[in-house]
Parts: sequence; structure tokens; C-alpha cells
Amino acid sequence: MTPAAGLQMIAPGNRPASLGAALQFLAARPPFSRFPAEVLVGTVHGFLARQHCLFAMRGQRLCGVIGWAMLDAPVAARMRDGGPQPTPEECATGRDVAWVLIVAATDRAAMLGCINGFRARAPGMRAMGVRHRSDGQVIVFDQPIRPRRGEARAAGMPLRP
Repeated sequence: MTPAAGLQMIAPGNRPASLGAALQFLAARPPFSRFPAEVLVGTVHGFLARQHCLFAMRGQRLCGVIGWAMLDAPVAARMRDGGPQPTPEECATGRDVAWVLIVAATDRAAMLGCINGFRARAPGMRAMGVRHRSDGQVIVFDQPIRPRRGEARAAGMPLRP
């Protein structure tokens, strides 16, 4: 069986079980395992409540999580430049940028499933975020989201309300 076999992307909804599953999954994976609890819990609760997330599943096993915030361009620029964190309202009502907050997976196929599921929900928008690499390098990304050839629109809730 290939790693992608049996992979299903789901929108988990805002349920206590989803919060617990995501936190247990992320707490076992650096760098998220080093995050202060209030930051990790608040971030995950926020994207679940806004329904701005996807889980990669193989059967009943969680193997990937991606969560984002929808920001207006000025708020995203503030984040990119190291300014104050956006308010919950700013994360829910933006229309310009899908800011990637968390991506974690057990394997490459699950990671690609998370990324492609995210991309399918935001064609034509900008994706932005900050990646902290294990070597200490910080990568800020800002790029348009373009559908790949043959990429079908994923099922589930679109990014835009």
C-alpha cells in the first residue's frame, strides 16, 4: 500500500473531540511540543471554532493537521513584519490572505494531503505564514495559491465565509 492510499481529508468541525485529537497529535511533534500550552490550545481552539482546518486521516488514525486564519492584507502584513497577533475577529473575517498557522503530519503523503486540501479551498487567494526550521532558519512565505493541473476542488467548507 502506498503512503497516500487510504488518506482522507476531513473538516473536523468544532467539537471537543477534535480539539483533544489535534492537541494530542501536535504535542507529540516538535516544534509544537515546545509551544506554551496557552498558545497551542488557543491557536488550535481558534482554527477549529472558525472551521479553518483540515485533518488527514487513515481510517480512524489522525496523521496530519493544517490550520489557518483568514486575514485582511494589512493584518497579514503586520504579522509578517512581527507585529501584534491578530484578534479573534481579525482571524475570522479577513478576505485577502489565508495565513497558515500550523501544519504537521506523520509522513510526506499526509503533509501533501493537508497542503493540497488547503490549496483547493483558497484558489486565487494569497497564502502567507512563517516557518521555523529545525536549523533555526525562519522562512516567511507569501505566494498566490494556484490550483495544480487536475486538482479538483476539495469537499468541505470553503475558506471564505
